[in-house]
Amino acid sequence: METSKNGEGRRVKLTAEIKTLLAECIRGKQPDDFVLTYKHGSRVSQPGKNWYSLCAVSGLGKLSADGSYTGLQMHVLRRSAVRRLVRRGVSEKVCMAISGHKTRRMFDRYNTTNERDLENAAKLLDGQALSETDTRTDTSGFARV
Repeated sequence: METSKNGEGRRVKLTAEIKTLLAECIRGKQPDDFVLTYKHGSRVSQPGKNWYSLCAVSGLGKLSADGSYTGLQMHVLRRSAVRRLVRRGVSEKVCMAISGHKTRRMFDRYNTTNERDLENAAKLLDGQALSETDTRTDTSGFARV
């Protein structure tokens, strides 16, 4: 297992949706082929370096003629994942294990609170059921994923 940014690899369980997406990524490939490849077959070795182009090609962003980019930002994915896990009832300790956060301080930087969270808390105190739109992740100015 390769290591992560903090120098330690970790294992996570995949959802059915992720398994389906990965199956599409490897369809027609040999066991030794890379999972993420360009259409012409070369390896996407550092997706972060090619993020804007990859998002533009997939419809998640736009590259302007002047080279500027608007759309999904890579750093938003981790924050959104942490927020969604917590708001769906996954314990914060498990969330930290999945996201790789070693300290509470760093985890709290990703598990942000916004106006919708405060409104939902008030509804819960009033005994009101939350609607599906109330529980969706709101990234407060970031791209929604």
